[in-house]
Amino acid sequence: MIDGGAFEEPSTRGAAALLAEWGADLPLLVVAQPEEQALVKSFRNLTRTLILEPSELEVGAIVWARSVLATEGALERVTEVNSK
Repeated sequence: MIDGGAFEEPSTRGAAALLAEWGADLPLLVVAQPEEQALVKSFRNLTRTLILEPSELEVGAIVWARSVLATEGALERVTEVNSK
C-alpha cells in the first residue's frame, strides 16, 4: 500500500526507484483514485504496468499481475464497494 500523496509531482524515476526498493515482480497492477494524478502519471510509463481506478478493477487484472500496489484511498474504495 502507498500513500496517494506520496508523489507531489509526477516522477517516473521515483516510481521506478520505489519498485526497485520494494523488489516488486512484474507485471504490476497499480490501483489509484482518479484525483491521485501525480502518482498515476509517475507509474503510467513503466513497462508492464497497468493502472486502474477502483471502479475499473477486475479479477483478470489481479490474476495477470505478479505485484499489486494500491493507494490507501483506492483500497478503502474497493473494500467499500465489495462489502455491499
